[in-house]
Amino acid sequence: MSSLEDMGLPQANIHTLPVDAPKWVLVLHDDPVNLVNYVRWVLETCLGFEINQAYQKTMEVHKHGRAVLAAGRREQMEQLAQLLHTHGLWATIEPEQCS
Repeated sequence: MSSLEDMGLPQANIHTLPVDAPKWVLVLHDDPVNLVNYVRWVLETCLGFEINQAYQKTMEVHKHGRAVLAAGRREQMEQLAQLLHTHGLWATIEPEQCS
């Protein structure tokens, strides 16, 4: 199973950026295929979310159609989006001001 560590992205550094670096956000979108429990499991297993945080983000996606999962450098957000894609989830990245 892929995880942040497998990708060389320590969890503690996802939200750590130099002050002047442009931030990008990872957005998870609702889809008609994946069940809530599966999405929560992916967030816990692959992104290292705590159970409550994974549940809250999953319900935000379910109710509002999208949720911002992380912010960081573009390359990091692209890698995380790709990780979610490998698990069948619909994720995009956006400049922070668009989220």
